[in-house]
Amino acid sequence: MYCHTPVLHSVEGTLANVRHLGSNDHVQHYVADLLQHGSTQHVHIKTAYDPRAQNEIIKESRVWHDLGQRFPDHILTPLDTRLSYPDGTNLPCIVTPQLPRDLKDCYESRTYTPNDIAALLTHACEGIMKINDHGIVVRDIKPRNILVTDALEARLIDFGPSVQVGAKDVPHTSTDRYEPPEHERARLKKRNLVASPAEDVYSMAAVAKHLLCRDLTPDLQTMLRICMLENPQQRPAMQFLYETLNAYTAIQTKRIAA
Repeated sequence: MYCHTPVLHSVEGTLANVRHLGSNDHVQHYVADLLQHGSTQHVHIKTAYDPRAQNEIIKESRVWHDLGQRFPDHILTPLDTRLSYPDGTNLPCIVTPQLPRDLKDCYESRTYTPNDIAALLTHACEGIMKINDHGIVVRDIKPRNILVTDALEARLIDFGPSVQVGAKDVPHTSTDRYEPPEHERARLKKRNLVASPAEDVYSMAAVAKHLLCRDLTPDLQTMLRICMLENPQQRPAMQFLYETLNAYTAIQTKRIAA
C-alpha cells in the first residue's frame, strides 16, 4: 500500500475486483468507469473520509498533479484527482497507475544488481533535485515511495508532507531510519521546523547508504557521510549527491563491462 497514515484510506483494484475497492459507492463507480475507459487495468486510490484528512488529500493532490505535469519522467503522474461528484458529494482522492514494485522490493528480492539499484537511486535523486529547484521540499523520502517501472526507471510518489522551501512552523515527519536528525530534535523539543532541501539531501543519502550497503566504496561512503552531517546547514546541495551517485553508477558500469 502506498499510504501508511491511519487517517487515509488506500485501495487498489482491477475491473475484476472493483467491488472490493471500498465501502463508498462513489469510489467504486468512479474507478469502474476509469478502468473501463482508461489506459490502465490497475490503479491505486488514495482517499480520506475524515474532513481534516480530506483537506490534506486536496493539498497533496495539487502538489502531486503540478509536479507530475512538470516532471513526468520522475513523478508517477496521477490519472485523476477527483474532488467532487455529480450529486455534490465531496470525496477527494488521488488515482495513480499501480506499478508492480518499489525500491524496497527491488533491494529485498536480490534479483536486481547493485548497479541497477544505483541507477534507480541516481534517477530518483535527479527527480528530487528538480523538485527542490522548483521550490518544494519532499520531506518523505524512503524506498517505499520510489516506485520502479518495467523499464527500470524510478517514479516518486506521496507528497503529503511536501511544502514550499522556507515554509515556517512545519511539523516534523517520521521516515524511520531515513529521518533527518533535526526532525528528532524538533520532536523532543516539541517545536516545528523551517522547511529546507537539506532534509531531502539527508534522507536521500540515508536511502542510498542503506540500499548500497553491500557495495559501498570508500569514496561513496565519504560523500554520503558529508550529505548526512548532523548540522543541516553544512550539508551540500542535492546536486552534489546526484553527481556522486551518477559517478558511482558510471564507475560500476565500467567495472562490470571490463
